[in-house]
Amino acid sequence: MSALTLLAAPLVVAGVFLLSGVAKLGDVSDGVRGLRELEVPDILVRDWVARAHPIAEILIAIGLVVLATPWRVIAALAAVGLMAAYTVLVIAAVRRAREVQCNCFGRRSEVINRRTAVRNLALLALALLALVDCREPSAPILRVFSGLDPLVWSAIIAVTSGVAWLIGRGYAAAPAPIVAPTQPGRFDRSADRDRNGDRDGAVGGDV
Repeated sequence: MSALTLLAAPLVVAGVFLLSGVAKLGDVSDGVRGLRELEVPDILVRDWVARAHPIAEILIAIGLVVLATPWRVIAALAAVGLMAAYTVLVIAAVRRAREVQCNCFGRRSEVINRRTAVRNLALLALALLALVDCREPSAPILRVFSGLDPLVWSAIIAVTSGVAWLIGRGYAAAPAPIVAPTQPGRFDRSADRDRNGDRDGAVGGDV
């Protein structure tokens, strides 16, 4: 495994976790509904979990980038654990063969499908590589600024863009509300009777 791949892994995983965490901040109600739809154990379907979840993702993202070994091992293990849990929940949702919306990136309009499972498996693999990268004692952010040439930067950007594309493919537009069509010539009979009654009353009063 090349040093470039190992360096790119924590950077990509950190970017994904940061994006996910920031998007979920302040989204407690949708977060709880997302946990419930994914059939997370009831003990974890709580407001405090929905509030703490994005903060934990942001802290993991920061730890993956700025911490040196051995402290970075804690962030990497947390990333692997969370991605493994996400992947298990997503695969279970796909196997149930019914539409499930998750709050994966702060928007419940993401309908879980096989692409979501593939994306999570790819991110889980990157999280495992980020854990392997902990063999390097220095923090990734220090190695990034310690003389990488343009080719290395291009490779890292390409990998990050590929993951971003997978994330974008996982989104689905929120279903539009279904409005019953109005058939020409139909009208509200009760409202029409009320209008007729009012008109008759007015006529009777004038007589």
